[in-house]
Amino acid sequence: MTRTNEPHKAIEHFREAYERACDTHKQLPPLDDFDHEFDVFEAIGRERHFPQNAARYARWHMLRTINNWGGFLHEFILPNQQSAVSMEEYNYFDEKEKQEVIAIMNWLMYRNRTAGLLQIDEDDTKNAQFIADVWKEWHARKPQLRALMKKSADIWKGKIEEKMR
Repeated sequence: MTRTNEPHKAIEHFREAYERACDTHKQLPPLDDFDHEFDVFEAIGRERHFPQNAARYARWHMLRTINNWGGFLHEFILPNQQSAVSMEEYNYFDEKEKQEVIAIMNWLMYRNRTAGLLQIDEDDTKNAQFIADVWKEWHARKPQLRALMKKSADIWKGKIEEKMR
């Protein structure tokens, strides 16, 4: 594990390690694009360390980022009955939209399980392939997430406007 008191040094160490991984595994996304999508530099700067294996860290961080959507999406299909917000939003999404959420949740669970297998049987080539696959899949899922978020935001905006009339 590389650890330093200076965040920029940790980021530079990671950049060098990731670029070496890119030289070996051509399918990895460019680091600046990866960072733009998953804020890996922010995490490394805050934590001031990363494991020596850049692909393993990138896989782990990517998974952590996409998993954050799981809790949010879960509320659309199985709301917390003790949460007024959760119950309110649940009622605004139709069955077709809930099926879309379930499809995204299925993808998240599949990716969680395949990442778990990679933790058991570490393999740099498989890590790189996982990152490349999830990178493509994530970009395919973003329009669905955007539509759900937009509808959710519009619902709450409508409630604000309704109260102001």
